[in-house]
Amino acid sequence: MLIAAHILWGVVAILLFRTAPSRQAFWAALIGGWLLLPPAAYGPLPPPGSFTFTIVGSGLPSAQLFTKQWTAPAIALLASALFDRARWGGLALRWWDLLIAGFCLWPLLQGAFVGSASPAPPVASLYLLGAWGLPWLAGKLYLRGRDDAHTFAGLLAGLTLLILPFALIEGLTRFRLQTLIYGTNPFAHDGIERYIGFRPQLFFEHGNQFGLWIAGAALAAAWRWRDAAGEGTAARWRVAAILLATATLAAQSAGAIILLAAGLGLLLTPRLFGTLRIVLPVALAGALAVGALHVSGAVPLRSIATDTAPGKAIVGALRASGRGSATWRVSQDLKTLPLLRRDIFWGTGRWDWFRPAGTRPWGLPLLILGAYGLVGLALLGGAFGGALVRLAAIARSGGPNAAGARLAILLLLLSAIDALFNSFLFYPAIAGAALSGGTPKDAAPDRTPAA
Repeated sequence: MLIAAHILWGVVAILLFRTAPSRQAFWAALIGGWLLLPPAAYGPLPPPGSFTFTIVGSGLPSAQLFTKQWTAPAIALLASALFDRARWGGLALRWWDLLIAGFCLWPLLQGAFVGSASPAPPVASLYLLGAWGLPWLAGKLYLRGRDDAHTFAGLLAGLTLLILPFALIEGLTRFRLQTLIYGTNPFAHDGIERYIGFRPQLFFEHGNQFGLWIAGAALAAAWRWRDAAGEGTAARWRVAAILLATATLAAQSAGAIILLAAGLGLLLTPRLFGTLRIVLPVALAGALAVGALHVSGAVPLRSIATDTAPGKAIVGALRASGRGSATWRVSQDLKTLPLLRRDIFWGTGRWDWFRPAGTRPWGLPLLILGAYGLVGLALLGGAFGGALVRLAAIARSGGPNAAGARLAILLLLLSAIDALFNSFLFYPAIAGAALSGGTPKDAAPDRTPAA
């Protein structure tokens, strides 16, 4: 069923390019694939309670190598290469693109420093090129100007709106659409109970990922609303933003709700984007300092939580509010830190480096650090940190791409902050990070199919 779904989606992508303007066809093929294709080939599932810690999410190579994180962009880009070659002729690579390429190719070099890698370095590198390199390339090709950004945001919000009726069904019952069509997902019922009803999952890897995606789509709709102020479409996008924000609240994922509120605050107060040149470096430095202290074990978090009055009060308040998952995730990190520190520079080259601890970290940075070391994490962090700095400069410039840069910043910050605590990514942010910053004349003209 999984292979058949991807073949069918390839046919859909071809039909889209033959019947719709190329810009719309591309984003519909890519975003639609991410929304509707099965997450991964999980294979036979062990008994409940003994397997979920070994599913790291499709952002990294693991035992699940056939995932829609790379198949969806591969299908969309192949269709683009066949039917929209003019876009490829305008492709311009910059020095900052070398960082994302370096991260994708790092396993090949890392293989010379580690004894045994899993998966093999060529396989791991090929997977990273698909999961990170292809969405980045998608952004380079199809996010070159204001019209491109409008199409991207409109289809992200519009296609997400179409799945909300099915999300409502899952929110009211334990029914899982993914189980019906593609078979059981290992996280089908992980954290499903909410304060009211249930958290939907649809065709996402995890319910957390659903909440994050809906929040990102709400920001995209709100951006379209703000950018269309005074135009006839503004009211339509305002309604879309309200519906998607309501769906985010209904999903009851605390992190997604907080990030959505922060993103809307930035969007509705454009002057705040001017402060990013100060806030971003300070926040990055603070995150690096906290991360270094966390990994080094210099701050005895376990002792603080169990042996001090403030620590006990914080833990008790989180548990009383039903948000005990935050403290649980930190506790899982602490169990894996001794393993992490053994090969912290080069990494282990193994996706399951955490297995001896009987659990895994739940944030993406620690998973990358264990598998690919400080070198791999620095390459990926440098690519996206550089993207944020570049996008902030574009947003401040007031030029034709300033509005699009603000959207890319919102989606990138949403995904990056959530990745500190989850390994299930918001894929469109990778494409948004690659926004070139060129002027609209740099973009190839949109191809409209012949009648």
